[in-house]
Amino acid sequence: MSDLIEGRRPVIEALRAGRPINRIVLARDVRRHSTIAELLDLARRAKVPLEWADPRAIKRLSVTGHSQGVVALAATRAYDDLDSLLAETKRRGEPALYVLLDGIEDPHNLGAVLRTADAAGVHGVVVPARRAAGLTSAVARASAGAVESVLVARVQNLSRAMKQLGNEHVWTVGVDPAGKRDYTEVDYRQPTAIVVGSEGKGLSRLVKERCDLLASIPMAGRIASLNASVAAALVMYEARRQRAAEAAEAAEPQQDSGPMLPRLSRPASAPRSAPASGRSRKTSPSRRAIEGRVSRGPASAPRSAPASGRSRKTSPSRRHR
Repeated sequence: MSDLIEGRRPVIEALRAGRPINRIVLARDVRRHSTIAELLDLARRAKVPLEWADPRAIKRLSVTGHSQGVVALAATRAYDDLDSLLAETKRRGEPALYVLLDGIEDPHNLGAVLRTADAAGVHGVVVPARRAAGLTSAVARASAGAVESVLVARVQNLSRAMKQLGNEHVWTVGVDPAGKRDYTEVDYRQPTAIVVGSEGKGLSRLVKERCDLLASIPMAGRIASLNASVAAALVMYEARRQRAAEAAEAAEPQQDSGPMLPRLSRPASAPRSAPASGRSRKTSPSRRAIEGRVSRGPASAPRSAPASGRSRKTSPSRRHR
């Protein structure tokens, strides 16, 4: 499938058919007649970004040379929306894990991010409609086919999309050199959206302010930052590592310390039954002794010790010894 659709009528028919289009580029000097008015109306309804460019730029884009001042950059497949990503998270039964790209314009970077997102188990990628790479054939080649399996939502405003995710209790973590916390110290086991900025400018101001947390990747050399797709891959796989470790810990059985012995318990004594009617209750020995002493009367006086100076008689058996 070609990325370019040239000419006013072909672009209009593509919009009517619902073909996914990244953006439409029009020459600034194109005449605003009824055909162009219809094209603009269809593009706004489909929420396709419009871009007005110098006529010479249109000529450089054109392959056939018959663009009529209108060129549409078609997508390799239809885009998804945020609701589709949220539904995918619910289907998997896992905490949300998304990647938001703020102004990634290089198609190779976008393709590399999609490839890693598929490998790391990310639920979906969010891209803005303007000033960002779309789903072109170059992106499809760089993604090694992952563009067909990873959900890609296109939004008109990335900051508003982050707010919507926040309403769904998704924690947004921006990857930025200004972050005070190392990216490995962030807890990605909770519902998380990883936000990665453009190759040169990083995160835009509004997006950075919308992030719940900024995390940085330590740099030991003289280069100040990493390629956007590499930075995104590091954070995605850190999230993957933390979640895999938690799942393994939950599934790990208790350590085997040999055969378990049966727990010994003292047999419960039978409950005492109430005395039957007409039968006397048995008396314990101690109680019988007490009652016996009482019945025999007062106890006899104790024997007195022999008086001083009197020898104690010794029994014949003792003298014999």
